Amino acid sequence: MATRCSVAQMYLVEVRLLAGTFPDTATLETALDIAARAPSVQNAQPWRWRVSRDGVGLYADWSRQLGNTESDRRDVLLSCGAVLDHCVTAFAAVGWYPRVRRFPDPDDTSHLALIELVELPARQVNIELAAAIPRRRADRRRYRARPIPAGTLEWFHIRAARSGVTLGVVPKIRWTRLDDGDVILRYGGGV
Repeated sequence: MATRCSVAQMYLVEVRLLAGTFPDTATLETALDIAARAPSVQNAQPWRWRVSRDGVGLYADWSRQLGNTESDRRDVLLSCGAVLDHCVTAFAAVGWYPRVRRFPDPDDTSHLALIELVELPARQVNIELAAAIPRRRADRRRYRARPIPAGTLEWFHIRAARSGVTLGVVPKIRWTRLDDGDVILRYGGGV
């Protein structure tokens, strides 16, 4: 038996009645509402959620892709990465430890992640991070052309490692800025 509930505009959440320990509907709505504040290209929110006995599934909604280029596909994936981060943060803040399985179904390229949830008391750091999400603001100005301080880079590396992500910094010798402001990477001896 399935029950549908509207959590936030622009995406669908399917909630199945589950046996065992699992977040209730109000907790799911809270976490997914917080996650929906993630930045997305042109605010398209190109994702869908499906909740099942296995956990919370994140799916790319390719119908919200703004064009048909590789860049447009990348924008959808970046937007989905942002909402996944916010969702994980939100669940941790409401007392559910999230374990993320990326690309859990090799036959479904739109199924980007499955979040398995284990009840665990929220830590203060999780609550603080979730509280910061609504305060995020977009700034579309160009970044200044100055080096990132070593301490900031170290902080980025630590945060990435805590999330199981390897962060690599591309040195200036490996990229070129085009006249339109885009950046391309150099491979080997050429561009």
